[in-house]
This record gives sequence, structure tokens and C-alpha cells, in this order.
Amino acid sequence: MLTQLRCYLKRKYVGLYPKKKIVDIHTLQELKEKNITLSDLEAMEHDIELLLGADVIGNILTDNSLKLSSGVTVVQTKLGYTVIGKTNTIHNSLCNNVVSLHCANFTVTDLGNLDAIGITDPNEDAKRKHAHFDFLNQFKENLSVLPDGRYQLPLPFKFETQLPNNKSATFKRHQRMCQRIDEQNLLNEYEVVFRQWEDLQIIEEVPKTEVDNFGYYLPHRPVMKQASQTMKIRPVFDASARDKSTVP
Repeated sequence: MLTQLRCYLKRKYVGLYPKKKIVDIHTLQELKEKNITLSDLEAMEHDIELLLGADVIGNILTDNSLKLSSGVTVVQTKLGYTVIGKTNTIHNSLCNNVVSLHCANFTVTDLGNLDAIGITDPNEDAKRKHAHFDFLNQFKENLSVLPDGRYQLPLPFKFETQLPNNKSATFKRHQRMCQRIDEQNLLNEYEVVFRQWEDLQIIEEVPKTEVDNFGYYLPHRPVMKQASQTMKIRPVFDASARDKSTVP
């Protein structure tokens, strides 16, 4: 039965498709025993030449499909065989993503994002590459060698990004944290760590004249490790903390 598809030509739709190669030998052996030959076993990246939507997938699928013992499913289409799913073989400690149709875990939001399946906008790719080269140039320009032979670099910042004022949210979180560890009789011990850092000039107290200046605050919390021979309690900073009222 001949299937007719209406195709629209465009110079270039998207970028490269990240191919995944079947590396599980048991899956390959089972395919060989079933006399099933896949049309593409390469793991190379190729330009995407044809995009088929869900409205036409039913036209190219046949009634032939087979679930292999390795966990993947072989589906016969009018364009050849394809394999979908993940292997569950005990011979490999990691589940291999196998190919032609990429299998991954996405949120509902990600399902509408082509980037999630490896399809990217060429313009966005170019911007990312440009930003990457800019970062490398900054790295080379700012790299210096100290007299003792150590390398020194400033912290990388995205200067075009405006950080929100999170002082209020961080202070509220800090109060809750102090109340919690005070109930565990650990507040004084936790404070000692910061006093030691201050003595070592790792941190310094903000002058009273600068307390109300704009700044970005990193909340922290204690981590206890009683078996440690050096620090049984130490601070861990949450650099990814967000103030929901100011950050989308």
C-alpha cells in the first residue's frame, strides 16, 4: 500500500540529531536471531532531513512489533525497522538509551521544547558558541601565575545579568535555620566556625555604613558529620536559592 505524504521544503529546519548507538551485545544478538536488520546502526550525528509529525506516524507504522527480552521494542515501519525503549539487561550496570527514537524522561513542560530531544535552533547554537569563545578569551586574559606557581583567576560572572534583591528572603530563611539548630544545641558550635573564618580573614563583617547597600545574599545551613576528625559541623551555601517573588 502506497503512503502519500505532503512535505514542505526548507533550506534548514534544525541542527544535528544526537544519534545513540545500540551497544548492548545481548540486544544485538537477539536482533540477529530474529533476522531483524536495522537500517541505521551508526552513532554519528547527521543533519535532520525529514520531520514527521504525529499526524502522519500512523501512516508509516505497520502491525509488526516485537518486545525483546532486553526490554526494548522493535517496531516495523514502512521506512524500515526501528528500536524504542531502554534496555533492562543485568549485564550492564547502566540502562542504555537505544536509538532511532530517542527515549528520555521529560516533564510535561519539556514535551513542548524541541531542545529536550536534541533539536536546537541554529541561531541559538551560534549564540552559545559565541558566548563560549568569549568566556575562553576572558579566561586567557585574566589568567595569572602567582610567585609561588599557583594560578589565579577571578570568579566568572555574567555581567549582563541583574541579580534580584534577596535580602529579605535570605534573612527569613536564616532566622528559621538558627531557630532549628538552636533547638539542637548546635548554634554556638556553628557560630564558632564563622568566628574562625573571620580570624583567618576568609570572611569579614560588612561595615554598618554598607549594610543597606544593594547586594546578593547566599543563604547557608549547617551540615553535621560526627565522624569527622577536623570539622564536625560546617556551613554549606545554597548558591541556587531563589526568591520566588522576584525571580520567575
